[in-house]
Amino acid sequence: MVALPAPAPVTPGPAIEPPPPEPEVNPIANLAGKWSGHGTMVPILGPNEQFRCIITYEVGEAAARVRQHLRCQGDNHNFDAVTRLDINANKVTGVWAENVYSIRGTLSGQVTEKGFHIQLRSAFFDAKMSVVASRCQQTIKVVPDDRSGSMKLLTATLKKC
Repeated sequence: MVALPAPAPVTPGPAIEPPPPEPEVNPIANLAGKWSGHGTMVPILGPNEQFRCIITYEVGEAAARVRQHLRCQGDNHNFDAVTRLDINANKVTGVWAENVYSIRGTLSGQVTEKGFHIQLRSAFFDAKMSVVASRCQQTIKVVPDDRSGSMKLLTATLKKC
């Protein structure tokens, strides 16, 4: 029997470290800036209406105050809504106004992992609003509480990258 040479010792190469984790981004601070895209209003009756939308967020120090300005223009309807969000310990309070229809009210809700969920309240219009965002894209959804108005749903997808 022929003796085989002993295998060469294996020396480990340099350790490959996993990449560092992505830095955690405050979901509210991520909203800062101008976003644009398209939206759809689903009416109670009739065909859906498409919109061109722009939304701007001004985020204050430590993301404790946010001003959101949403403008959407369609063939038959326009929206021009402004909200001021005051954020404390993931709770959201504030005020909102829709300038085309002269509606004003208050809001309350909470910050989520990717945005916020709020309840809009006024004398004439109550709705749930959610904003879900990644670094470059956000989705806004407004669902009226009362189906006696003209709108069933408003959604918009906007980008800033």
